[in-house]
Amino acid sequence: MEKWLTIGIDPSGIGVTGIYIKTFNYQWPKRWYENIEASSPVEAAIKIIEYINKIKKTLPEEVFIKEVIVEVPHKGIEKWTEVKATRELVGILKYVYKNKFKGHQPNHKDKKLKESIKNSKKYLSDHQLDAEVIMHAHFREEVFGWCCENYLGREIPHGKKDK
Repeated sequence: MEKWLTIGIDPSGIGVTGIYIKTFNYQWPKRWYENIEASSPVEAAIKIIEYINKIKKTLPEEVFIKEVIVEVPHKGIEKWTEVKATRELVGILKYVYKNKFKGHQPNHKDKKLKESIKNSKKYLSDHQLDAEVIMHAHFREEVFGWCCENYLGREIPHGKKDK
């Protein structure tokens, strides 16, 4: 049976990025939460990749990264430098994780789910909560009829293979 990691990321090119990593088909579900603070998109990308690789090294070799689910910024105009920096960070993550990359819009996050997680796990920051909720949004896209975005920026309807 294949064993894999799924990673949820709430990116911020300047500021705090939330990461949620979960194992599947492993001995038992393991979860890691992390906040990464950075002052530039390149620094944030380096820290994110290093953190993911550090977690992956603690697991057996047969565990692989299946999906990297990232909240992508809306496609509107860039009024603030933070939005531009976040887009740069998402672009770097698209390049690094290519076929594993799955992007979701901010409006895909379930507010009720976020509140229930917040009440049960009071020690988590908002960024870590958003990372977990965006991962759950990916798993529920069929229910809500959402599409995720691949690394080329094309929308993929749920259940179809990425080309």
